[in-house]
Amino acid sequence: MPKFIQLINLSPSLSYFVPRPLFLLTYSILFGWTSAWSQDSSLPSSLRVLYESFDVSAENLDGVWWLEMPGLIEGTDLPIYASMDEENDLFIGVLIGQNDLDVQAAYAQTESINRWSAGVTEDGELMLQTWIFKTSEEDILLEFILSVAELSDFLQNAIKDSSSEGFLFDVAGCVNGIERSLDGSPIDYQSMLNPQSYCACLAELVVDDPDLLFAMMDITSPESIEAMRACWSDFCPRCASIGVSFEQAMLGLQGDSDAVGEINSIGRNKFISGCVKGFLLEERMDVEFTLSQMETSCECLYDRVLRQDGMTMEEYLDPNGVIYNEMLDECMPDLYELQVYLNEGARPRGCTGSIRLPVLRDMSGTWKVKVNLGVSEKYLMLDTGASELVINQDWADELKAQGILSNAPIDHVSFIMADDREVFADIYVASRMSFGACDFYDFKVAVLPEGGMLCGMGVLSLFSSWQIDEGNRELVLRVD
Repeated sequence: MPKFIQLINLSPSLSYFVPRPLFLLTYSILFGWTSAWSQDSSLPSSLRVLYESFDVSAENLDGVWWLEMPGLIEGTDLPIYASMDEENDLFIGVLIGQNDLDVQAAYAQTESINRWSAGVTEDGELMLQTWIFKTSEEDILLEFILSVAELSDFLQNAIKDSSSEGFLFDVAGCVNGIERSLDGSPIDYQSMLNPQSYCACLAELVVDDPDLLFAMMDITSPESIEAMRACWSDFCPRCASIGVSFEQAMLGLQGDSDAVGEINSIGRNKFISGCVKGFLLEERMDVEFTLSQMETSCECLYDRVLRQDGMTMEEYLDPNGVIYNEMLDECMPDLYELQVYLNEGARPRGCTGSIRLPVLRDMSGTWKVKVNLGVSEKYLMLDTGASELVINQDWADELKAQGILSNAPIDHVSFIMADDREVFADIYVASRMSFGACDFYDFKVAVLPEGGMLCGMGVLSLFSSWQIDEGNRELVLRVD
Protein backbone atom coordinates (compact mmCIF):
# COMPACT_ATOMS: atom_id res chain seq x y z
CA MET A 1 0.00 0.00 0.00
CA PRO A 2 1.42 3.43 -0.90
CA LYS A 3 2.58 5.33 2.15
CA PHE A 4 0.30 8.29 1.72
CA ILE A 5 -2.67 6.03 1.45
CA GLN A 6 -1.87 4.51 4.80
CA LEU A 7 -1.77 7.92 6.36
CA ILE A 8 -5.33 8.79 5.50
CA ASN A 9 -6.54 5.52 6.89
CA LEU A 10 -9.71 6.80 8.51
CA SER A 11 -11.71 3.77 9.56
CA PRO A 12 -9.32 2.38 12.23
CA SER A 13 -9.34 5.72 13.96
CA LEU A 14 -13.06 5.74 14.60
CA SER A 15 -14.41 5.11 18.05
CA TYR A 16 -18.16 4.62 18.00
CA PHE A 17 -18.95 6.00 21.40
CA VAL A 18 -22.66 5.51 22.00
CA PRO A 19 -24.32 6.73 25.21
CA ARG A 20 -25.68 4.18 27.70
CA PRO A 21 -29.33 4.86 26.83
CA LEU A 22 -28.80 2.79 23.70
CA PHE A 23 -26.83 -0.14 25.10
CA LEU A 24 -23.14 -0.32 25.45
CA LEU A 25 -23.13 -3.29 23.13
CA THR A 26 -22.41 -0.87 20.32
CA TYR A 27 -20.14 1.23 22.49
CA SER A 28 -17.30 0.58 20.10
CA ILE A 29 -14.15 1.63 21.92
CA LEU A 30 -10.83 1.58 20.10
CA PHE A 31 -9.77 -1.48 21.99
CA GLY A 32 -7.31 -3.63 20.13
CA TRP A 33 -5.70 -4.26 16.79
CA THR A 34 -5.17 -7.71 15.47
CA SER A 35 -1.43 -8.03 15.63
CA ALA A 36 0.26 -8.20 12.27
CA TRP A 37 3.52 -9.36 13.83
CA SER A 38 4.68 -12.90 13.52
CA GLN A 39 4.14 -15.20 16.46
CA ASP A 40 7.13 -16.01 18.62
CA SER A 41 6.95 -19.72 19.31
CA SER A 42 8.89 -19.28 22.53
CA LEU A 43 6.13 -17.22 24.14
CA PRO A 44 4.18 -19.05 26.87
CA SER A 45 0.66 -19.93 25.74
CA SER A 46 -1.03 -17.57 28.24
CA LEU A 47 0.92 -14.65 26.80
CA ARG A 48 0.58 -15.81 23.22
CA VAL A 49 -3.20 -15.41 23.22
CA LEU A 50 -2.76 -11.72 24.11
CA TYR A 51 0.11 -11.33 21.65
CA GLU A 52 -2.09 -12.63 18.83
CA SER A 53 -5.15 -10.56 19.79
CA PHE A 54 -3.75 -7.08 20.35
CA ASP A 55 -1.09 -4.71 19.07
CA VAL A 56 1.76 -5.93 21.24
CA SER A 57 5.49 -5.61 21.66
CA ALA A 58 7.20 -8.55 23.34
CA GLU A 59 10.54 -8.53 25.12
CA ASN A 60 12.45 -11.21 27.01
CA LEU A 61 14.15 -9.73 30.08
CA ASP A 62 16.43 -12.15 31.92
CA GLY A 63 14.35 -15.12 30.82
CA VAL A 64 10.98 -13.50 31.60
CA TRP A 65 8.68 -12.47 28.76
CA TRP A 66 6.95 -9.08 29.02
CA LEU A 67 4.23 -7.79 26.74
CA GLU A 68 3.55 -4.10 26.29
CA MET A 69 0.07 -3.22 25.00
CA PRO A 70 -0.50 0.51 24.38
CA GLY A 71 -3.78 2.29 23.87
CA LEU A 72 -6.16 -0.29 25.33
CA ILE A 73 -7.40 2.03 28.07
CA GLU A 74 -10.07 4.29 26.63
CA GLY A 75 -8.95 7.79 25.78
CA THR A 76 -5.32 7.28 26.86
CA ASP A 77 -2.00 6.07 25.51
CA LEU A 78 -1.22 4.28 28.78
CA PRO A 79 0.40 0.90 28.14
CA ILE A 80 -0.72 -2.26 29.90
CA TYR A 81 2.01 -4.75 30.75
CA ALA A 82 1.58 -8.51 31.00
CA SER A 83 3.94 -11.21 32.18
CA MET A 84 3.85 -14.69 33.69
CA ASP A 85 5.24 -15.94 36.98
CA GLU A 86 6.86 -19.26 37.75
CA GLU A 87 3.48 -20.85 38.50
CA ASN A 88 2.16 -19.85 35.07
CA ASP A 89 -0.20 -17.24 36.52
CA LEU A 90 -0.69 -14.21 34.29
CA PHE A 91 0.22 -10.82 35.75
CA ILE A 92 -1.39 -7.64 34.32
CA GLY A 93 -0.29 -4.19 35.44
CA VAL A 94 -0.38 -0.49 34.59
CA LEU A 95 1.48 2.55 35.98
CA ILE A 96 -0.17 5.98 35.84
CA GLY A 97 1.71 9.17 36.64
CA GLN A 98 0.75 12.57 38.04
CA ASN A 99 0.75 14.05 34.55
CA ASP A 100 -2.18 11.80 33.66
CA LEU A 101 -4.35 12.11 36.74
CA ASP A 102 -4.57 13.17 40.38
CA VAL A 103 -2.94 10.03 41.77
CA GLN A 104 -4.08 10.43 45.38
CA ALA A 105 -7.66 11.25 44.42
CA ALA A 106 -7.79 8.26 42.05
CA TYR A 107 -6.23 5.96 44.64
CA ALA A 108 -8.93 6.93 47.13
CA GLN A 109 -11.54 5.66 44.70
CA THR A 110 -9.90 2.34 43.83
CA GLU A 111 -12.11 0.42 46.27
CA SER A 112 -14.80 0.69 43.58
CA ILE A 113 -12.93 -1.69 41.26
CA ASN A 114 -13.08 -5.37 42.05
CA ARG A 115 -10.58 -7.02 39.75
CA TRP A 116 -7.60 -4.74 40.49
CA SER A 117 -5.43 -4.08 43.50
CA ALA A 118 -3.91 -0.62 43.83
CA GLY A 119 -0.96 1.12 45.39
CA VAL A 120 1.17 4.25 45.08
CA THR A 121 4.86 3.84 44.21
CA GLU A 122 7.77 5.80 45.70
CA ASP A 123 7.76 7.90 42.52
CA GLY A 124 4.16 8.93 43.17
CA GLU A 125 2.65 6.78 40.42
CA LEU A 126 -0.62 4.90 40.75
CA MET A 127 0.07 1.20 40.30
CA LEU A 128 -2.83 -1.08 39.37
CA GLN A 129 -2.36 -4.80 39.01
CA THR A 130 -4.32 -8.01 38.74
CA TRP A 131 -3.75 -11.71 38.19
CA ILE A 132 -5.47 -14.10 35.82
CA PHE A 133 -5.48 -17.70 36.95
CA LYS A 134 -7.54 -19.15 34.09
CA THR A 135 -6.19 -22.01 32.05
CA SER A 136 -7.95 -22.03 28.69
CA GLU A 137 -7.01 -19.43 26.09
CA GLU A 138 -10.60 -18.25 25.74
CA ASP A 139 -10.92 -17.82 29.51
CA ILE A 140 -7.68 -15.83 29.58
CA LEU A 141 -8.82 -13.54 26.77
CA LEU A 142 -12.29 -13.06 28.24
CA GLU A 143 -10.96 -12.29 31.72
CA PHE A 144 -8.40 -9.88 30.26
CA ILE A 145 -11.07 -7.97 28.31
CA LEU A 146 -13.29 -7.80 31.38
CA SER A 147 -10.41 -6.50 33.49
CA VAL A 148 -9.46 -3.81 30.99
CA ALA A 149 -13.11 -2.84 30.55
CA GLU A 150 -13.43 -2.30 34.29
CA LEU A 151 -10.18 -0.32 34.38
CA SER A 152 -11.26 1.87 31.46
CA ASP A 153 -14.57 2.52 33.13
CA PHE A 154 -12.85 3.50 36.38
CA LEU A 155 -10.26 5.79 34.78
CA GLN A 156 -12.71 7.52 32.47
CA ASN A 157 -13.51 10.16 35.09
CA ALA A 158 -10.06 10.17 36.69
CA ILE A 159 -7.92 11.11 33.71
CA LYS A 160 -7.32 14.85 33.75
CA ASP A 161 -6.36 15.37 30.16
CA SER A 162 -8.96 13.23 28.39
CA SER A 163 -8.96 14.70 24.93
CA SER A 164 -11.75 12.39 23.82
CA GLU A 165 -14.10 13.13 26.71
CA GLY A 166 -17.48 14.16 25.35
CA PHE A 167 -16.47 13.30 21.81
CA LEU A 168 -17.84 10.60 19.58
CA PHE A 169 -14.38 10.26 18.11
CA ASP A 170 -11.35 8.90 19.97
CA VAL A 171 -8.52 11.32 19.14
CA ALA A 172 -5.90 9.41 21.12
CA GLY A 173 -6.83 6.18 19.37
CA CYS A 174 -6.73 7.83 15.97
CA VAL A 175 -3.23 9.19 16.60
CA ASN A 176 -2.13 5.82 17.91
CA GLY A 177 -3.33 4.05 14.79
CA ILE A 178 -1.58 6.42 12.41
CA GLU A 179 1.67 6.31 14.34
CA ARG A 180 1.63 2.51 14.22
CA SER A 181 1.10 2.60 10.45
CA LEU A 182 4.22 4.78 10.17
CA ASP A 183 6.48 2.31 11.94
CA GLY A 184 9.47 1.59 9.72
CA SER A 185 9.02 4.56 7.41
CA PRO A 186 11.85 7.13 7.02
CA ILE A 187 12.19 9.69 9.81
CA ASP A 188 12.23 12.63 7.40
CA TYR A 189 8.98 11.34 5.93
CA GLN A 190 7.36 11.04 9.36
CA SER A 191 8.48 14.56 10.25
CA MET A 192 6.27 15.95 7.48
CA LEU A 193 3.10 14.65 9.09
CA ASN A 194 0.99 15.79 12.01
CA PRO A 195 -1.36 12.98 13.11
CA GLN A 196 -2.49 14.90 16.23
CA SER A 197 -3.81 17.86 14.24
CA TYR A 198 -5.38 15.55 11.67
CA CYS A 199 -7.25 13.49 14.24
CA ALA A 200 -8.35 16.59 16.17
CA CYS A 201 -9.72 17.98 12.91
CA LEU A 202 -11.70 14.79 12.25
CA ALA A 203 -13.01 14.84 15.82
CA GLU A 204 -14.34 18.37 15.34
CA LEU A 205 -16.18 17.28 12.22
CA VAL A 206 -17.79 14.38 14.06
CA VAL A 207 -18.78 16.57 17.00
CA ASP A 208 -20.47 18.98 14.58
CA ASP A 209 -22.17 16.13 12.71
CA PRO A 210 -22.45 12.85 14.70
CA ASP A 211 -24.16 11.17 11.74
CA LEU A 212 -20.78 11.32 10.00
CA LEU A 213 -19.68 8.33 12.10
CA PHE A 214 -21.80 5.93 10.11
CA ALA A 215 -20.65 7.24 6.75
CA MET A 216 -17.01 6.91 7.84
CA MET A 217 -17.43 3.17 8.23
CA ASP A 218 -16.80 3.01 4.47
CA ILE A 219 -13.51 4.67 3.57
CA THR A 220 -14.68 5.30 -0.01
CA SER A 221 -17.99 6.95 0.86
CA PRO A 222 -18.40 10.55 -0.34
CA GLU A 223 -18.71 11.72 3.27
CA SER A 224 -15.47 9.99 4.31
CA ILE A 225 -13.59 11.44 1.37
CA GLU A 226 -14.89 14.92 2.10
CA ALA A 227 -13.91 14.64 5.78
CA MET A 228 -10.37 13.52 4.92
CA ARG A 229 -10.09 16.26 2.30
CA ALA A 230 -11.11 18.87 4.88
CA CYS A 231 -8.37 17.70 7.27
CA TRP A 232 -5.63 16.99 4.72
CA SER A 233 -3.73 20.23 5.26
CA ASP A 234 -3.73 19.57 9.02
CA PHE A 235 -2.25 16.14 8.37
CA CYS A 236 0.45 17.17 5.93
CA PRO A 237 1.07 20.94 6.08
CA ARG A 238 4.05 20.71 3.68
CA CYS A 239 2.39 18.49 1.08
CA ALA A 240 1.08 21.40 -0.98
CA SER A 241 4.56 22.91 -1.24
CA ILE A 242 6.06 19.63 -2.54
CA GLY A 243 3.25 19.01 -4.99
CA VAL A 244 1.43 16.18 -3.19
CA SER A 245 -2.32 16.83 -3.17
CA PHE A 246 -5.10 15.02 -1.41
CA GLU A 247 -6.63 14.17 -4.78
CA GLN A 248 -3.45 12.36 -5.82
CA ALA A 249 -3.40 10.30 -2.64
CA MET A 250 -7.12 9.58 -2.84
CA LEU A 251 -6.91 8.60 -6.51
CA GLY A 252 -4.27 6.07 -5.62
CA LEU A 253 -6.48 4.71 -2.85
CA GLN A 254 -9.56 4.39 -5.03
CA GLY A 255 -7.55 2.52 -7.63
CA ASP A 256 -6.22 0.00 -5.13
CA SER A 257 -9.07 -2.37 -4.19
CA ASP A 258 -6.78 -4.41 -1.95
CA ALA A 259 -5.85 -1.30 0.04
CA VAL A 260 -9.50 -0.27 0.37
CA GLY A 261 -10.42 -3.77 1.49
CA GLU A 262 -7.61 -3.79 4.05
CA ILE A 263 -8.59 -0.42 5.50
CA ASN A 264 -12.30 -1.28 5.71
CA SER A 265 -11.44 -4.65 7.23
CA ILE A 266 -9.42 -2.96 9.98
CA GLY A 267 -12.30 -0.59 10.62
CA ARG A 268 -14.69 -3.53 10.83
CA ASN A 269 -12.42 -5.35 13.29
CA LYS A 270 -12.22 -2.20 15.41
CA PHE A 271 -15.98 -1.89 15.56
CA ILE A 272 -16.42 -5.56 16.49
CA SER A 273 -13.71 -5.60 19.16
CA GLY A 274 -15.12 -2.47 20.74
CA CYS A 275 -18.65 -3.86 20.49
CA VAL A 276 -17.59 -6.99 22.40
CA LYS A 277 -15.91 -4.89 25.07
CA GLY A 278 -18.99 -2.72 25.40
CA PHE A 279 -21.20 -5.76 25.73
CA LEU A 280 -19.02 -7.10 28.54
CA LEU A 281 -18.98 -3.72 30.22
CA GLU A 282 -22.75 -3.32 30.17
CA GLU A 283 -24.11 -6.83 30.54
CA ARG A 284 -22.59 -7.95 33.82
CA MET A 285 -24.97 -10.85 34.23
CA ASP A 286 -24.44 -14.44 35.20
CA VAL A 287 -24.57 -15.57 31.60
CA GLU A 288 -22.08 -17.89 29.96
CA PHE A 289 -21.58 -16.21 26.60
CA THR A 290 -18.59 -17.23 24.55
CA LEU A 291 -16.46 -14.69 22.72
CA SER A 292 -17.49 -16.33 19.47
CA GLN A 293 -21.17 -15.75 20.22
CA MET A 294 -20.56 -12.11 21.10
CA GLU A 295 -18.47 -11.55 18.00
CA THR A 296 -21.18 -13.05 15.79
CA SER A 297 -23.77 -10.62 17.13
CA CYS A 298 -21.36 -7.70 16.80
CA GLU A 299 -20.54 -8.68 13.21
CA CYS A 300 -24.26 -8.67 12.50
CA LEU A 301 -24.60 -5.17 13.98
CA TYR A 302 -21.73 -3.87 11.84
CA ASP A 303 -23.24 -5.30 8.66
CA ARG A 304 -26.66 -3.99 9.65
CA VAL A 305 -25.33 -0.44 10.10
CA LEU A 306 -23.64 -0.57 6.71
CA ARG A 307 -26.88 -1.66 5.03
CA GLN A 308 -28.84 1.18 6.59
CA ASP A 309 -28.29 4.00 4.14
CA GLY A 310 -28.49 7.48 5.57
CA MET A 311 -28.99 6.40 9.18
CA THR A 312 -28.86 9.21 11.71
CA MET A 313 -27.59 9.09 15.27
CA GLU A 314 -31.07 10.05 16.48
CA GLU A 315 -32.57 6.99 14.76
CA TYR A 316 -29.77 4.81 16.07
CA LEU A 317 -30.40 5.85 19.67
CA ASP A 318 -34.20 5.84 19.69
CA PRO A 319 -35.24 2.82 21.85
CA ASN A 320 -38.73 2.99 20.32
CA GLY A 321 -37.53 3.57 16.80
CA VAL A 322 -37.77 1.15 13.89
CA ILE A 323 -34.01 0.95 13.23
CA TYR A 324 -33.06 0.39 16.86
CA ASN A 325 -35.53 -2.42 17.39
CA GLU A 326 -34.99 -4.12 14.05
CA MET A 327 -31.23 -4.17 14.67
CA LEU A 328 -31.75 -5.82 18.05
CA ASP A 329 -34.23 -8.28 16.63
CA GLU A 330 -31.90 -9.28 13.81
CA CYS A 331 -28.63 -9.45 15.72
CA MET A 332 -29.35 -10.12 19.38
CA PRO A 333 -32.20 -12.62 19.96
CA ASP A 334 -30.03 -15.73 19.96
CA LEU A 335 -27.54 -14.12 22.33
CA TYR A 336 -30.14 -13.05 24.87
CA GLU A 337 -31.76 -16.46 24.76
CA LEU A 338 -28.54 -17.82 26.22
CA GLN A 339 -29.44 -16.72 29.75
CA VAL A 340 -28.40 -19.59 32.01
CA TYR A 341 -29.68 -19.79 35.58
CA LEU A 342 -28.00 -21.45 38.55
CA ASN A 343 -30.61 -24.21 38.69
CA GLU A 344 -30.98 -24.71 34.96
CA GLY A 345 -32.55 -28.11 34.21
CA ALA A 346 -33.97 -28.72 37.69
CA ARG A 347 -37.44 -30.29 37.67
CA PRO A 348 -40.21 -29.76 40.22
CA ARG A 349 -41.28 -32.90 42.09
CA GLY A 350 -44.54 -33.73 43.78
CA CYS A 351 -46.71 -31.56 41.55
CA THR A 352 -48.25 -31.75 38.07
CA GLY A 353 -50.60 -29.75 35.93
CA SER A 354 -51.74 -26.33 37.10
CA ILE A 355 -50.63 -25.13 40.54
CA ARG A 356 -52.06 -22.03 42.19
CA LEU A 357 -50.16 -20.30 44.99
CA PRO A 358 -51.56 -17.39 47.00
CA VAL A 359 -49.56 -14.17 46.68
CA LEU A 360 -49.62 -10.99 48.74
CA ARG A 361 -48.98 -7.35 47.97
CA ASP A 362 -46.66 -5.32 50.17
CA MET A 363 -47.06 -1.61 50.88
CA SER A 364 -45.34 -0.70 47.62
CA GLY A 365 -47.69 -2.87 45.60
CA THR A 366 -45.06 -5.56 44.90
CA TRP A 367 -46.20 -9.18 44.78
CA LYS A 368 -44.70 -11.58 47.33
CA VAL A 369 -44.83 -15.36 47.43
CA LYS A 370 -44.13 -17.86 50.21
CA VAL A 371 -40.96 -19.93 49.76
CA ASN A 372 -39.94 -22.86 51.97
CA LEU A 373 -36.33 -23.84 52.51
CA GLY A 374 -36.41 -27.02 54.55
CA VAL A 375 -38.81 -26.33 57.43
CA SER A 376 -38.22 -22.57 57.34
CA GLU A 377 -40.46 -20.29 55.29
CA LYS A 378 -40.45 -16.62 54.25
CA TYR A 379 -42.28 -14.33 51.88
CA LEU A 380 -40.00 -13.29 49.01
CA MET A 381 -40.55 -10.56 46.49
CA LEU A 382 -41.47 -11.78 42.99
CA ASP A 383 -38.97 -9.96 40.81
CA THR A 384 -38.77 -10.83 37.11
CA GLY A 385 -35.75 -8.53 36.86
CA ALA A 386 -33.84 -10.73 39.31
CA SER A 387 -32.11 -13.81 37.97
CA GLU A 388 -32.09 -16.14 40.98
CA LEU A 389 -33.51 -17.00 44.38
CA VAL A 390 -31.75 -14.48 46.62
CA ILE A 391 -31.83 -14.46 50.42
CA ASN A 392 -30.18 -12.31 53.08
CA GLN A 393 -27.43 -13.31 55.47
CA ASP A 394 -29.72 -13.62 58.51
CA TRP A 395 -31.89 -16.26 56.90
CA ALA A 396 -28.81 -17.99 55.50
CA ASP A 397 -27.33 -18.27 59.01
CA GLU A 398 -30.61 -19.70 60.32
CA LEU A 399 -30.71 -22.28 57.53
CA LYS A 400 -27.08 -23.28 58.12
CA ALA A 401 -27.86 -23.90 61.77
CA GLN A 402 -30.76 -26.15 60.71
CA GLY A 403 -28.55 -28.08 58.31
CA ILE A 404 -30.64 -26.95 55.33
CA LEU A 405 -27.95 -24.80 53.69
CA SER A 406 -24.41 -25.96 52.96
CA ASN A 407 -21.85 -24.62 55.42
CA ALA A 408 -19.54 -23.28 52.73
CA PRO A 409 -20.35 -21.50 49.45
CA ILE A 410 -19.78 -23.37 46.19
CA ASP A 411 -19.32 -20.23 44.08
CA HIS A 412 -19.04 -16.43 44.18
CA VAL A 413 -20.85 -14.47 41.47
CA SER A 414 -21.74 -10.88 40.63
CA PHE A 415 -25.21 -9.40 40.17
CA ILE A 416 -26.32 -6.04 38.81
CA MET A 417 -28.93 -4.41 41.05
CA ALA A 418 -31.83 -2.24 39.92
CA ASP A 419 -29.77 0.89 40.66
CA ASP A 420 -26.92 -0.43 38.41
CA ARG A 421 -24.72 -1.31 41.40
CA GLU A 422 -22.63 -4.44 41.00
CA VAL A 423 -22.80 -6.66 44.08
CA PHE A 424 -21.28 -10.04 44.83
CA ALA A 425 -23.13 -12.99 46.30
CA ASP A 426 -22.04 -16.35 47.65
CA ILE A 427 -23.83 -19.37 46.19
CA TYR A 428 -24.97 -22.07 48.62
CA VAL A 429 -26.84 -25.33 48.14
CA ALA A 430 -30.16 -25.87 49.94
CA SER A 431 -31.04 -29.51 50.51
CA ARG A 432 -34.70 -28.77 49.71
CA MET A 433 -36.64 -25.80 48.35
CA SER A 434 -40.44 -25.89 48.15
CA PHE A 435 -42.64 -23.70 46.03
CA GLY A 436 -46.15 -24.60 47.08
CA ALA A 437 -46.54 -28.34 46.47
CA CYS A 438 -43.51 -28.39 44.17
CA ASP A 439 -40.20 -29.54 45.65
CA PHE A 440 -36.65 -29.00 44.39
CA TYR A 441 -33.62 -30.77 45.84
CA ASP A 442 -30.01 -29.55 46.02
CA PHE A 443 -31.22 -26.11 44.99
CA LYS A 444 -28.67 -23.30 44.51
CA VAL A 445 -29.39 -20.10 46.43
CA ALA A 446 -27.62 -16.71 46.25
CA VAL A 447 -26.84 -15.03 49.59
CA LEU A 448 -26.44 -11.25 49.71
CA PRO A 449 -25.00 -9.93 52.98
CA GLU A 450 -27.10 -6.79 52.69
CA GLY A 451 -30.59 -7.04 51.25
CA GLY A 452 -31.91 -9.81 49.08
CA MET A 453 -35.09 -11.87 49.64
CA LEU A 454 -36.04 -12.07 45.98
CA CYS A 455 -37.61 -14.81 43.91
CA GLY A 456 -36.42 -14.26 40.36
CA MET A 457 -36.69 -15.78 36.93
CA GLY A 458 -34.26 -18.54 37.90
CA VAL A 459 -37.17 -20.09 39.83
CA LEU A 460 -40.08 -19.16 37.55
CA SER A 461 -38.25 -20.45 34.46
CA LEU A 462 -38.24 -23.97 35.96
CA PHE A 463 -41.98 -24.21 35.24
CA SER A 464 -43.57 -24.69 31.83
CA SER A 465 -45.39 -21.38 32.21
CA TRP A 466 -46.40 -18.89 34.88
CA GLN A 467 -48.63 -15.86 35.34
CA ILE A 468 -50.13 -13.77 38.10
CA ASP A 469 -53.91 -13.87 38.43
CA GLU A 470 -54.37 -10.45 40.01
CA GLY A 471 -58.11 -10.85 40.49
CA ASN A 472 -57.69 -13.95 42.64
CA ARG A 473 -54.29 -12.88 44.02
CA GLU A 474 -52.65 -16.11 42.87
CA LEU A 475 -49.46 -17.15 41.12
CA VAL A 476 -50.47 -19.71 38.49
CA LEU A 477 -47.78 -22.25 37.56
CA ARG A 478 -47.88 -24.98 34.97
CA VAL A 479 -45.94 -28.26 35.20
CA ASP A 480 -46.11 -30.36 32.02
